[in-house]
Amino acid sequence: MVLEPFCEGKIRGIPEYFNSISALYILYVGYSGLKKYHKNFVHSDVRTVYFFLTLNGISSFFCHWTSIFIWRIIDQLTMIFAIWYGFAFMIKAKYIKNNFKKSCYNDLEKSNNEYIFAKRRNELISTIIRQNQNTGSVTLLSLHLYNTIMIIVSIFEKTPRYFALMFGIEAILLIYFFFTIYNIIGVKYHNGYRIVVMIGIYTIILSAFIWIITEIFCNKYLILGHSIWHFGVSYGVNNIIMYMNSYYNEKKSII
Repeated sequence: MVLEPFCEGKIRGIPEYFNSISALYILYVGYSGLKKYHKNFVHSDVRTVYFFLTLNGISSFFCHWTSIFIWRIIDQLTMIFAIWYGFAFMIKAKYIKNNFKKSCYNDLEKSNNEYIFAKRRNELISTIIRQNQNTGSVTLLSLHLYNTIMIIVSIFEKTPRYFALMFGIEAILLIYFFFTIYNIIGVKYHNGYRIVVMIGIYTIILSAFIWIITEIFCNKYLILGHSIWHFGVSYGVNNIIMYMNSYYNEKKSII
């Protein structure tokens, strides 16, 4: 089954060269994350997100190059699994924020040694997680149910309008969860990355807006809208992932 093309395909035909080439940046971000952090301590959900970003880059390339239905399904499924695991990671981090007692944090913050501060902080976070494995189960169950429905919709929907709507809603909620835990734990470390993270978030929002506008008002001057989305979402997601991972990793690096 051949799909309805994006704006580039409507104007220039298939293959969609710009969309295909820009999809390789998603592959680059995912593979770079896996390669750089596979030997370092990094939360398992973070590794999983990078894995699905890598698969998404591959499937997105072939989706835009061939416009064949099966590649679109794989493209959408890898998007779902990436945001699914990312959201699960965010929920766990939000739980830590709610249970990280201020008195304990203040005691840690008194340390003048940043390495000791990071080590003791991470030990306390790990203890909280181990002692409360079921916390957030209702939220996680709702997340799993929502994404299962989105998988069904993506498989049976001919034109991915409802899928795009559901994915957009989850992306907005994920950003909301991010801000609910933002700058709560590890303040001493992460303030320096504020501008990087905010640029990443605004890049995602702006690139999504550009893509939507260029599809609605498609013409020969707007064929790069979806390519801009590929670059913008990859860059933004990568910065959010690196910021969140710094809660679990005393190394302070953001790509």
